[in-house]
Amino acid sequence: MRARTVIKSMRDADERRISRLLSTAADDVRECVGASVAYALLMTEEGRPTCVAAAPTGRAPLPPFDPPEGWDRAGVSRPWAATGAPAEQWLLAAPLERTGMLEPAGVLVALCDARPGPSEVRSASCLARYAADVLDIARENERLRGEASVANGLAEVLEAAFAASGDAVLVLDLDGRVVRWNDACEALYGWSVRDAVGRVLPMVESSARTAALRHLRQAAANACFDRRQIMHVTASGHPLAVDVSILPVADPDGTAGTVVIVARESERARQLDVRSALADSALRRLAAPLTALTGFAQLLSRDYVLRDPVGRKEVVQSLSARCAEVETAIEEVRAAQRLLDTGSRLSLAPLDLSRAIVESSARVSTRREIHLATGEARLAMADPWVAERTLDSLMRLLDANHPRDVRFSVRAAVRGDASVASISVPCEPWAGTPPWSDEFGVHVTRLFAERHGGTFEMGGDGATNEIRIVLPAAEGRTTDG
Repeated sequence: MRARTVIKSMRDADERRISRLLSTAADDVRECVGASVAYALLMTEEGRPTCVAAAPTGRAPLPPFDPPEGWDRAGVSRPWAATGAPAEQWLLAAPLERTGMLEPAGVLVALCDARPGPSEVRSASCLARYAADVLDIARENERLRGEASVANGLAEVLEAAFAASGDAVLVLDLDGRVVRWNDACEALYGWSVRDAVGRVLPMVESSARTAALRHLRQAAANACFDRRQIMHVTASGHPLAVDVSILPVADPDGTAGTVVIVARESERARQLDVRSALADSALRRLAAPLTALTGFAQLLSRDYVLRDPVGRKEVVQSLSARCAEVETAIEEVRAAQRLLDTGSRLSLAPLDLSRAIVESSARVSTRREIHLATGEARLAMADPWVAERTLDSLMRLLDANHPRDVRFSVRAAVRGDASVASISVPCEPWAGTPPWSDEFGVHVTRLFAERHGGTFEMGGDGATNEIRIVLPAAEGRTTDG
């Protein structure tokens, strides 16, 4: 919209400039041939004349009219009817034409009391040709200014897109040196703009930079768009599979001097990472109760336990408890598997997320005090079966990693069209992420939120750490809290 406004203002300014130019040309012709009045007419796209200037200053231009035959040819004739001049006057026409023009751009017309002579006709024609040259230059400048304003408008749009893009966008010269680096690059790779600009391929392993630079120059030389999946590294040294699009950018001479690269983390690699992290944490989740179950089963086979009714009863009770733990862990892993299977359909229903968290806390620990704060809230949309097992995993993890005297609190909130449940945990501030952030309860809760179209967030203000689960809200449903 801004570019369109700029172009219009440019066009308006150039039209006024051309009008002044032709007004000056008409006045020069009037003085040259001693005419009482002179007009400058331009040809419209329909091939009709339109009066754009009159001399002397203050003279009204001619109204639209149907031109007579041969109106755009040089010569002397009696006045056209449209001029309103007396029949005894003479009209001198000098076309605005240049060498190579197929037809005149317009005509300078002068009304004289006496018939102009050949020398006056030649002088008027010379002035008209000069005015045609200047008019052509002015129109070319108008075209160039219009193109420049469009380019500037596009540059502003591209700059805004570069800054706001969710994909990492970086510009490299042919030596692999970073010229531009947007915020999404920092989020993906870890280097800030200040750290990245000027460095040579910081996201490529040093051993692979020669090959990467060769491929970069080849893409620029071929001036072709290229897409591929490659391995990059982050600022912390971790490998990162990315999908990249490589686009050479040509200089004014037609050769590519820079290359734009758009990168995003490979979705397939990200899904494999999610599955791997969840699988590892799920094994750890099952390991403890299975190990205990095996130990109690072996203990139950010992002769001294079998001969001791009281001891045997205690072992059987512990064995039953561990069996229940294994069953619970398997259910939680089943819920995670259902979340991982993107082909499976979740059975969505309105859910009071904050109350569900409190109920999960009560199920996993009767000794943990948890407070439900009231406030504005909306019901979330979630699969109740998956939600119960996911929240149990999370609350069991929180319970195991905090002293019994720490009181959790849960607060519901609304964020746009989303339902938010925040779990506040008073404890030492987390340095980035809590030490248990790689455990099953965190992985499955994050997957639960993402699979339902929401987010899982962990952070705090230094005194109270918070875990926030954000899910799409049920249409028009509010909680009774």
